[in-house]
Amino acid sequence: MALNLSPETGVKLTKKDKGHVLTKMKQGWKANCLIPDYVFDENGNIQHKDVSDVALQNLKDLHIDALVVIGGDGTLTSARDFARKGVRVIGVPKTIDNDVSYADITFGFTTALGVICEAVDRVRTTAYSHDRVQILEVMGRHCGWLALEGGLSGGADIILLPEIPYDINKIVEVIKDRDAKGLYDTV
Repeated sequence: MALNLSPETGVKLTKKDKGHVLTKMKQGWKANCLIPDYVFDENGNIQHKDVSDVALQNLKDLHIDALVVIGGDGTLTSARDFARKGVRVIGVPKTIDNDVSYADITFGFTTALGVICEAVDRVRTTAYSHDRVQILEVMGRHCGWLALEGGLSGGADIILLPEIPYDINKIVEVIKDRDAKGLYDTV
């Protein structure tokens, strides 16, 4: 069997009533049953290789009927690829970015949103007490859900989203307009 079951690898195979359960993988499922998915070329650069067929064989050898895959875009893309190879997969979206197609909301998003709202509130207080412009950058990669909902919930004056191009001169205009109205704080 190609799967190394030992304390060093962090993998444990547990016998259950109707099969086996693979648990405690230190490197996550992306490690494809701990078969390295990369090699180094002569220049020391990482070259990725497809080891999904090895993983498929391990699933068959271990009589694993299905995978429950929890993760974001990259993880669920890998899950989709395994599903296309005939593996039964349940995908559970878990990413603060909330950028998984066909998922209304993902695990982690509301927690991150709460932290952002609290941060905007704190930054707003500092901006107000010192008459300053404060900039708060949030996570979200190429998806602006956290910025949009966090900015709206926290009362930000300007919200920039990665999906919408912006002109820095228009941002300066908004700040100057606020200043002219006696609003010396901008978040």
